[in-house]
Amino acid sequence: MKQRDIILALGGGGARGIAHVGVIRALENAGYRIRGIAGTSIGSIIGGLYCAGQLSQYEEFLDQLDIGRFARLLDLRIPTRGLMGGHRIETLLRQISGSKKIVELNTPFISVATELTEGLEVRITNGDLAQAMHASYAIPGFFTPVLMDGQWLVDGGVSTPVPVLAARSIDNYPVLAVNVNSSGQSAVNKAFEALAPSSESDTAKDPKLFTTLSDSIAHLQFHLASFQLKAHPADYALIPALRGVGLFDFQRSDELIEAGRYVTEAALHSGELQLAIDDAAHRIAMAD
Repeated sequence: MKQRDIILALGGGGARGIAHVGVIRALENAGYRIRGIAGTSIGSIIGGLYCAGQLSQYEEFLDQLDIGRFARLLDLRIPTRGLMGGHRIETLLRQISGSKKIVELNTPFISVATELTEGLEVRITNGDLAQAMHASYAIPGFFTPVLMDGQWLVDGGVSTPVPVLAARSIDNYPVLAVNVNSSGQSAVNKAFEALAPSSESDTAKDPKLFTTLSDSIAHLQFHLASFQLKAHPADYALIPALRGVGLFDFQRSDELIEAGRYVTEAALHSGELQLAIDDAAHRIAMAD
């Protein structure tokens, strides 16, 4: 019998992480049961809202999102600790999630942040869901740090871009990781690129400030995640290639969801994903 129970480790990457929605929907359509989620940054937002049963409401919000509406969510300030406070986004997430606490979620969830002083991973497993997501997406320099339980917390991607070990701590099921920070192009995504091609002139333009920051963060997180996944591998990893997508390109949600769906369905159709999950389930059963 095929194993259908899995736990997800959803990585950070700003707007690139909207691809997580497509991954989840493709897995659900294939009959997989998500038994828990650990999420970093945008992975924490997608994972937290899924575990709260409110992912569809978030998709509806994304459908209506344009650059102007997104700009109004960014509470800009004089940059002493960050360009933006991040509280308007937290308020929005609290509204979408129904002001739930983590312990009230039907599906186990861990939000991963980073303790600012020592740079250590912090796993948030209780308290206010929206605040936990806020701490996880507080990208240094962009958003101000979040004070929780006497600790200043910043984006989980600083310490753990793809939280595999946190996911394994949830329960004894195979772990599927999703790393959304690759700017390369896999064989799978060569076909997808045809849906949203970029011109040579676009790629040759001088990089602007936010493009430089966004791409640099993505590259750093991707390489750190690659090292961490070698040291602590997931049972299977999906890596959609999201070339040219910036940290704040949330208005491209349709394209990003499709990218996540595409790479997941390709792994399902090839049989690689199911084989890896079955092998992991067998090892777990033998260990028990």
